[in-house]
Amino acid sequence: MAVVTNDAELSARVQLESLGWIDHFEVIVGYDSGLGSKPDPGMVIAALERLETAADDCVLVGDTLAGVHAAQNAGVMSILVGEAGVDTAAAITIGSLDELATIVLG
Repeated sequence: MAVVTNDAELSARVQLESLGWIDHFEVIVGYDSGLGSKPDPGMVIAALERLETAADDCVLVGDTLAGVHAAQNAGVMSILVGEAGVDTAAAITIGSLDELATIVLG
């Protein structure tokens, strides 16, 4: 798994560490990683390359339209965590991360 964020990479690392989740992520890319910011696809494409995986084998889960557009621009499916009914290019919109487990696990 990867984190691609419009926040600073160090900030994301600190947050993941404080949650005890850091070991679950192979790649962490922030706006300051030199790959551009979302909605540009640079950080998503870099994460795919570092994970050695294809865009159609991944999904970006995000909470902003910039994230949805970055996924779309990189050819990655997206799940928007936010209000249902928001006009977006996201393949799926969910109200909370609690719903993600149902989608991922079937």
